[in-house]
Order: sequence, then structure tokens, then C-alpha cells
Amino acid sequence: MAKIDSKHMDKYVDGVLVKEGQKEVSEAAKHYWWKAEETDMGRQIQSTIKFIATHQETRTEQLVSSTRLYGNSSAFNFIGPGLARSISASGAANVSRISFNVCAAVIDTLVAKMAKNKVIPVFLTNGGVWGMQHKAEQLSKYAEGQAYGEDVHVKSIYALRDAGAWGTGIVHVFEDEDQVKVERCFPHEFFVDHVEGLGGNPRQMHRVKPVDRDIMLAFVESFDDGEAKDRAREIVQNAHQSAFIDLAGIGSAADLIMVSESYHLRSSKDSKDGLQAICVGDEVIYKDSWDEDYFPYPMIHYNKRLIGFWGQGACERLQNLQQEINRLMILVQRSMWMGGSFKILVENGSRVVSQHLNNDVGTIIFYTGTAPQYVTPPMIQQDIYPYIDSLIAKSFQQEGVSQLESSSLKPMGVNSGKGLRTMTQIADDRFLFLGQQMENFVLEIHKQMIDRAKDIYKRKKSYKVVFPQAKFIETIDWKDIQLKEDEYVLKAYPTSSLPDDPTGRYETVQEWMQAGLISPRAGRRLMAMPDVEMSDKLANAAEDLLHKIYEDMLNDGVYVPPEPQFDLQMAGDLYLAYYNYAKLNNAPDDRLELLMQFKAAVDDLTGLSAQAVAGQQALQTLQAQQAAQQQAAVQPMANPAPTPTSPLIQNTNNAPAV
Repeated sequence: MAKIDSKHMDKYVDGVLVKEGQKEVSEAAKHYWWKAEETDMGRQIQSTIKFIATHQETRTEQLVSSTRLYGNSSAFNFIGPGLARSISASGAANVSRISFNVCAAVIDTLVAKMAKNKVIPVFLTNGGVWGMQHKAEQLSKYAEGQAYGEDVHVKSIYALRDAGAWGTGIVHVFEDEDQVKVERCFPHEFFVDHVEGLGGNPRQMHRVKPVDRDIMLAFVESFDDGEAKDRAREIVQNAHQSAFIDLAGIGSAADLIMVSESYHLRSSKDSKDGLQAICVGDEVIYKDSWDEDYFPYPMIHYNKRLIGFWGQGACERLQNLQQEINRLMILVQRSMWMGGSFKILVENGSRVVSQHLNNDVGTIIFYTGTAPQYVTPPMIQQDIYPYIDSLIAKSFQQEGVSQLESSSLKPMGVNSGKGLRTMTQIADDRFLFLGQQMENFVLEIHKQMIDRAKDIYKRKKSYKVVFPQAKFIETIDWKDIQLKEDEYVLKAYPTSSLPDDPTGRYETVQEWMQAGLISPRAGRRLMAMPDVEMSDKLANAAEDLLHKIYEDMLNDGVYVPPEPQFDLQMAGDLYLAYYNYAKLNNAPDDRLELLMQFKAAVDDLTGLSAQAVAGQQALQTLQAQQAAQQQAAVQPMANPAPTPTSPLIQNTNNAPAV
């Protein structure tokens, strides 16, 4: 009789699957789902996901360990019992123990540093055509408006925190009800073939996520094909609710079903094997071609491994040090509990009354034989405390994070703004590469959002976003832009601010006053409230107004006449710059005429027409000549001073005759 192997058997309780048996994957079962027929595609996708999950259990358990190291909390299991077993083996999260969470301190400090700089996309054209440059400016506003609506800056910062904890932070860029959306994703949901992803460029990716049944039904109702809609609706309605084992054994009060979304990138630009498929259970409810050369999941890695697709997080890099710190802290805690009070030594037969050993003042203790002795034993070996401090310091040093910055402290003796900026620069250099990755990550989000906006525009012939200005809101439609990818280049512009330390801010303001960058009046205002944003707006308001007027004339053909309250001298100076710029970039003649009309109006307000300028110059010359003659008539003529000579030049008067 053949031996029964229970590990390959499914376990049911009251008809509900609570544990899946291990599946043998033979050569015949290695399906290539993107080549399969639609009737068999869903089964092959699920087989592929189970195969990948079986061979990356170590990664799954590391995600759980990193989650607990960062926050001492459990992680949800989105695909099977592996995470639940790991969680139950590690005990409850709220046990009575003390610890210094160096993982969270390092990650939170790093996230706070990166959050100071907000990455803003800037689109630059590849040519000198006037219309394209205007469209590039509008595209920059369009992308910033999209980011404002979806709060991309905050979501990208959360993704960076995920990268610090789990190694990889992920967001999803997608369409929902003809709108571009961005959502944060968990790395636990994603599956990539380990061998295919060794070089970091896999061709397929799968995401498994519990989704509310009603949300999936609403998604199905958006289908255009009636027959496909009816079939998908039936599949979603009849799908089994996720078993509690699928959610790490914690259960759920929501009606959740497991949904998988799979992507396969095309082999080349001419290939037709790019595919997107959404499955509920073993059934495909949505399938479409995927012609992009990327997955709709922009990612950022905290530390890219030498081989493999996934990143390595700070929790994984620090887990050995963190565990040693935890063990020592628990040892100190238990020692304090056991030896945290004095002891009284009473010899047997001494006849000491125990009631006399109390906290009364002036208590008389009667004894016979040996007197009781009060003893205060040492709590713990004193070398343990410096050892714990050294482990904490080594953790910060390993990740390159300043321990002072994590505590919001500045180095002693460094008080000047220049010194604080130097310290900040040294700290920033350590994370220069991570900062560049953050910029590329945000730019990838913007790139994919633009691509999704193009897709919506193709269907709806219009897609508008709101761009918030300082004083008003501007609505921009994609039909006014429509730049092709080969017509622009996407760049990042990270914003910055004054030093965070108040002393550094004051020193910086003083340096700006001494350099003449700001007036003493503006400097005094910044001393009282060190916020340069409003001060810069007020100082640059006159120039910004003129820039806006000139740009409106050049870009939109809108003429705004000058007013006496304008800085008319600056208006004349900017005219030459804008005229030459427009002429260089082949601006239309009607736009150039608007510039000249504005300049003529400025001259009329200042009384500096062509004739007036010539007459004024002649008058100034005549007045200067008359002043010189009057000064010569009043003051007597003096002998001119001799021409100074250098001692290095030989005196020709005393030189011998040749």
C-alpha cells in the first residue's frame, strides 16, 4: 500500500479550505499563461502564482520579520498561511517588554529628510519651435496639477518608508471612472519569478489582492461588451468569500474576494504578446493588450541587491543588531524587576520580629542574636549599558543616519548658518544616490500618469486637470498640449528651504542681508518670522507681474496695457529680453507686435518716446557743459600735478647722455 503524504492534501474545516496542500509542479505544468487560450488562461495564471509563491517563502517570512521590527505589529497575509505561521511563532506583539526601536528611528529620520524636498516635474522641449515650448510649460503645469489632485508627494513619501521597512516601495497608477488615480501598494501582494528577475528586469508580474465584491461588480459594469459583462458579473457574484486563512487568520467583516492582476510585457515594439489579465479565482474576467514597456507599478528600492528583483530594507540590514539590542534590553528589564529593591538579611534563630521591619520613622527593632542587615545588591553588570549604547550607535553608523538628527538635536558648538548647512550637506551626501532614486521614482509616476491621461483623452476627447496657482486656479485640458514623447524631456526639480534650525535660519537671513539679496526691512521681518516664501513673493511681485504680462502676450495673445503703478523701468528692461527671446524662437509676428505695443505704452507713461529721449539726452549734455563752465569760472586754475612715476622706471632727466 502506497504511503499517504499529508503535506500534499488540502485541509477543510466545515467545508471551508483552511490549508492548501503543496502542489507538485511538473514540466507539463509550467504554463505560459500569456500564450494560453482564454478558457484555460485563468487556471494557468493561478498555477504560475502558486509556483512563484512556493519558491519565495523566504522573502515572505522576511517581510513579516521586517514588519514586526519596524512596528512590533502583525502583517496581513494576502496569499496563504506562511505569514500566519510566522506571526504565531513570534508571539504576541503587545508583550510586556522594553526595546529601543532603532529600525524605526533610522527609517523615520531618513523619510523626514527626504520629505523636505518636493520633487516637481519640468518638461523641456527638444526643439526651438515657439508653440512646443509653450506646450511644454503647460505640460509641466498639467503634471503638477495631476500630482496635486492625487497627493503624489505624500504617497511617494509613504512608498519611501515602505522601501525602508520592506526593501521596496510600490504605487499603482491606473484609471478609475475616466480619472487617473495613484494608490499605495504592499510588496506582499506582488509575485515575480525569481530566475527571470535576477537581472532586475522581469517580463511578467502578478499582484494578488483582496477586493470588496461590490467594487469588482462596479468595475464589471463599465464593460462595453454585454456578453462579457454578464459572464464577469456571474463570476464575481459566485466567487467564494476569502477564507480567514487568506487574511492571516484574523477574519474579516467585509465581503472580500481574492483578485489577481497579471501583466506580461511585449517582447519588442512590433510584438503582440503584451497582455494584461484580471482574474477572480481561476476565471479571467478582463483581458486586454498591454503595449507599454513598463508595469503600471512605479517602484523605489532602499538598497538594490546585487542580484534579484526586490530591494533590501533597513529592517533586514539592521535585524541582527536590533535583535541583540532587544535581548539586552529584556535582560536589563528582568534584572531591574528581580533586584530593583533592597533585601534584608535575617539570620535563622535571631528572633527578629518581622512586623518591626516596616517603613515607620524611628522604628525600634528588637532582636536576639545577629542584627538584621539591609543589603542593596547591584542590578546588573555596568558594562551592559555602554554595550547597548554602542550597538545603537553602530546601527545609525551602518545606515549613515545621524543619531543627532534622529533626536532633532544639533552638534554642540555648531551655531552659525554656514556651519549647520555644512553639516546638512555632509549628511545629504550619504543619501545622494537614494535621493536620485526618489527623483526618478516620482518622475516615473508622472510619466505613467501622463500616459494614462493620453489614453483617457483618446476615448473622451478631453481630459482636464486643475493647477493651483498662488492666487487662483487654472484648468488645463490635454487637447491644448498633445506633445509626443519624442518632443520633450522630463526633468526633476527638487524644492528646498531655509535650514530647519532657528539659529541657522537667523544666520542665513543675516548673510542674505549682508550680501544685499534682501533689504534690511525684509530682513527684520524674516528675523521675527523666518519664512522666506512670503518675503520672496512680496519682493518679486513687481517682476512676476511683468513676466506674467509678457508671457500672456507671447503665449496666449492677450494684451494688458501698462499702468503707472508698474515698475516701468523694469518693464523696459524686460522688453528687450522677451523680444529677443521671442525672435530667436520664431514667435509669430502678431505676438511681437503686442510686445512693441506694450513697450510704446510704457514709453508714453514715462515720457520717453524716441524724440523725448533724444531731447532729454541733449538737455542733460547742455546742463553738464554749463555746470562745468560755471565751476571753471569760480575756481582758479591750478598747476597740473606731475605725472606719477614708478621707482622701477629710470629717471630720464638724470640719465647720462649716450
